[in-house]
Amino acid sequence: MSIDDINNTRLVIYIFIGVIITTLILDRLLPEGIFLDGATYAAISRNLAIGKGDFWNLYYRGDGVFNEHPPLMFGVQAIFFKIFGEQYYTEKIFSFLVWMITVFAVKRLWNVIRQPDDKKYNYVLPLMLWGFIQTVIWSYTNNILDTFMGLIDLLAIITVLSALLSNKNVNGKLALAGLITFCAIFTKGPPGAFPIAAPILYHIIYTKGLKGIGKGIAQSMIMLAVVVGVYVILMQYEPAAASINRYMGQQLSAALEGKREITGGSLGRFAIFSFLLVEMIPAFVISILILVLNKIARYKSVITTDKRMIWLILLIALSASAPIMLSLKQRSFYLIPSIPYYVLALSLFIYPYFINVTDRWRISGKKLNRFHLAVFAAFVSLAFYLGNKAGQPGRDKEMIHEIKQLTAIIPEDTKVGMCDEIQKEFGFLAYLQRYNKIEVAHVYYEAEYALIYNNVCKDEFRNMLVRFGFKQVEENLAQYEIYKRKYPLNFDFKLLNPAFPIADKSQPSESQPHSQPDQE
Repeated sequence: MSIDDINNTRLVIYIFIGVIITTLILDRLLPEGIFLDGATYAAISRNLAIGKGDFWNLYYRGDGVFNEHPPLMFGVQAIFFKIFGEQYYTEKIFSFLVWMITVFAVKRLWNVIRQPDDKKYNYVLPLMLWGFIQTVIWSYTNNILDTFMGLIDLLAIITVLSALLSNKNVNGKLALAGLITFCAIFTKGPPGAFPIAAPILYHIIYTKGLKGIGKGIAQSMIMLAVVVGVYVILMQYEPAAASINRYMGQQLSAALEGKREITGGSLGRFAIFSFLLVEMIPAFVISILILVLNKIARYKSVITTDKRMIWLILLIALSASAPIMLSLKQRSFYLIPSIPYYVLALSLFIYPYFINVTDRWRISGKKLNRFHLAVFAAFVSLAFYLGNKAGQPGRDKEMIHEIKQLTAIIPEDTKVGMCDEIQKEFGFLAYLQRYNKIEVAHVYYEAEYALIYNNVCKDEFRNMLVRFGFKQVEENLAQYEIYKRKYPLNFDFKLLNPAFPIADKSQPSESQPHSQPDQE
């Protein structure tokens, strides 16, 4: 068996796995529809692109400024909206590009931490384990903030470990890693800061002793100094300082004090590790399969793995996921920045066994030719399948359909009167803002249009709309009713309801109606 035959084996696996995972990603990206958070982030980025709000004063809807997250990803995604416009696929192109770059970053980090050998296409192992994790597929197709932060953190870790392992221009590379880490923090706050701990963890594993730990602390301080220095510079600029202070005061402090949404269930702050075990199941299953096949093959390889590197990568993974416990708000996709390191640590452990199995599986000659034909047929079939998925409703199918009907009637940039209950339907409101910049009017009876969501709005709201002079204009919607006010925008509504102070009749309004609406 030639070396080329062995390399062909891993190349076949790489192509086969690559086609499957890419199909899983595109199968979710191409249809229309996106998770609540992703739709919200897309709306903010689109608003930034069209001049509603600015980088330091992000705008979502209503009168306030969006302070939930730092502005970096929104600024980057706004560029995509400037290039591709307000089409539904703009944020999906962005998400796909983030996924693609992350694939290359995982591959690059694998090459940095793996001991050199002549085994080509060995990077298929970590990519396979990472790519089949459910929350990875879901997050990179829903415009989740953690994917962008995770990519930046990967670049920082690559820079740190490249510097420490090569021992060349260490301080300069660590300063660069500090700048990259700042960008991660400026995407989603403190969870992006874990690369700063990497030098300390490296020296704990590789040099040991107080001297080594001291050196690690000094190197981490270089990165921390860059992060702090950038923040100090930004704080000299008033709009940036105001933005940072709003985020820290309204979002960060509330999260640390447990005043935000609590989603950890009975496990509380430890829920994130139960999520981790569940999400890693596909990687564990594949790893066990490789170990079983290796046992059957009874073939020993000269490939070895540096166990110290396994422990280092595992510690980096823990440093990325453990800080999530500071908040009671826990989601499985918060693990996205840490999952590559858990996968890489597992990959390093089973790498010798993977090489054993692939060295024994010979792909050459007629088998390779048949594989090429199968790949070609698969590409053609998948092109037709995915082509038919493009633009079709995916998740929230019925909601998107009716929102498109709503936006065909209600003009763009309109503030619409809605009942209090509908204002808790955050997914619906996110789609309204994303598709047609429609917002909720603070005083519903002063809006030109009003909207009833039959599933949540009470009959009293409908009756009040009629009393205030609204008339239904669309009756063909399954879940919604659209009402339009019959009186001009400058109408004095104090004339309609005795509960309001009576207007001065010595100065009659030109817009006063000839009769009360409830008398018609």
